[in-house]
Amino acid sequence: LYGILCNQQSLSLKKAFALSCTYVLAMASAYAVLGVIAASLGQTLQSAVQTPLIMSLFSALLVLMALMVLEWLPLHLPAFNWVTQCQNRLPKASFLGAAALGALATLVTSPCVTAPLIGALTYIAQTQDKWLGGWALFALGLGMGLPLVMFGTLGGQYLPKAGAWMRHVNALLGFVLLGLALWLMHPFLPATALLWGAAVIALLAALRFQQPLRTLCIIAALIWSAGAWQGKHQLFFFFSAFTTSEGEPLVLNHPVKTLESFQSELKTPAHSLLFVHADWCITCQHIKHQIFTDPSIKAALTNWTVFDLDVTQNTPEQQAFMKHYGIFAPPAIHFFGPLGSELREQRIVAETSVGELGGYLEQ
Repeated sequence: LYGILCNQQSLSLKKAFALSCTYVLAMASAYAVLGVIAASLGQTLQSAVQTPLIMSLFSALLVLMALMVLEWLPLHLPAFNWVTQCQNRLPKASFLGAAALGALATLVTSPCVTAPLIGALTYIAQTQDKWLGGWALFALGLGMGLPLVMFGTLGGQYLPKAGAWMRHVNALLGFVLLGLALWLMHPFLPATALLWGAAVIALLAALRFQQPLRTLCIIAALIWSAGAWQGKHQLFFFFSAFTTSEGEPLVLNHPVKTLESFQSELKTPAHSLLFVHADWCITCQHIKHQIFTDPSIKAALTNWTVFDLDVTQNTPEQQAFMKHYGIFAPPAIHFFGPLGSELREQRIVAETSVGELGGYLEQ
């Protein structure tokens, strides 16, 4: 949205508001349409998009854009008549571009799953009332996009104007695009790839910028390199010293592949917990490495059987498993009593905390 607003030569308050609303309305509309389709199919389309092949294509596109912005890959388009005609209609095309990018953002950068989203999807799946469910998802998308409208409308009046110094701004945006490409791909890469990649991008930025940014980039590259060398995998791992420490991960020693195998293993006299996650789900990684590593959670799960369902590949068997238990997307935590009876009122979807999960385990 910021890039769309920056490309406007004369940006009035009315124009900024119209562009921002176009972006958000397209995002909310796509959210509603794709949400209804996903609920009808029993899975989220985002999980189908979050595959190594698709995300590699998106990341490659971001890298290409970054190289062009940094002027490391000059691209000269031939002067066709239709290009001139499109340029003459740029004010109209800008609204079309805002709508297209808003709809695309729904698939690529939306959250894994949230409590309001899972509620709307469950309502649609159980009642088949697609109209009411669709309007609920549309309203949810509008609420998510309201801060964008405020930023685009008010912030547009204070965006930097064109000038020679904008080359430095373009360079900064180019490195941001490289970082975004790395962020989209890092769930499919080795654990320390995010920090190594961030260190490389910081070094490239140090070669491009002058002081004092050059020194800051070098310091960031050294910190991230040291963290990767120590086996860290979180971008801001150094804040853990001031917040919570990351302990040893909980051993998920009961991986399940199919619904039949899970149901056969579930019939035990002990309580059981099912953790549904995926490598591309950022919230899942937080739960796995921050919530399940908490000493109180590990102690509470001593007599529990913890089952692990990794849906990264999104295979037909995993889709059938999730559809059987009404799971639309990771993360999800389900609790089962002795002999496999599910405690449906104690399901956890989306984000959770140590206190919330600990409270469920005590119950």
